[in-house]
Amino acid sequence: MRTGLTGRRSTGSAGTGSASTGGPSTGSPGTGSPSTGAGGPDQPPRPIMKTHAAVTGGGSALHRYRTVIVGRPGLGALVRFELCMLARNIPGALGLILRTLLWPPLFAGCGRGVMFASGITLRHPGRIRLGDRVVVAENCILDGRHDTAAIAIDIGPGCILADNVMLQCKGARIRIGADVGIGPGSLLQTTSGADIRIGDDALIGPRCTVIGAGNYN
Repeated sequence: MRTGLTGRRSTGSAGTGSASTGGPSTGSPGTGSPSTGAGGPDQPPRPIMKTHAAVTGGGSALHRYRTVIVGRPGLGALVRFELCMLARNIPGALGLILRTLLWPPLFAGCGRGVMFASGITLRHPGRIRLGDRVVVAENCILDGRHDTAAIAIDIGPGCILADNVMLQCKGARIRIGADVGIGPGSLLQTTSGADIRIGDDALIGPRCTVIGAGNYN
């Protein structure tokens, strides 16, 4: 099995695969302000602050929940999401069957033979597309939050996400090719304008971190 990771900005190689990481983000020269802090009074808040503002900001708690978790407007979308989440932690064969039947309509696309283990967390599933025979193991997090992209997370056919894998979008997209394995406890996280793209037939080991590097603003 060959391994390879490709991205937008610059490329480097380590071991058997190449990973894309752009230049590191830096604070303002001479001010010592870190790259992950809040922007100035005339600047928009950076992504980490946007999430905080969405969770704790104005509007009702129900509106904030729909914005951060469900990702679709309307009472119908909220009710459907909540009903599907009732099957999230049901163990054994019953839970597997219920999730197989109930969850596919939540996604932007869901192929045949997709398997969902228990304890999976979904955020904005309407921006996530899963190919045929994708396996999502226990306690994975699929976070498709994105301001504009119709498909923020795109997982190709035959992929497996092992236990506790997290895919998280912060202003960019994650593209995973066919027949990719991602080891337990690994994190794939994009930053503003820096997509992550993983080619076909790749293997990422346990507890790896892949960050799409760019300007985190």
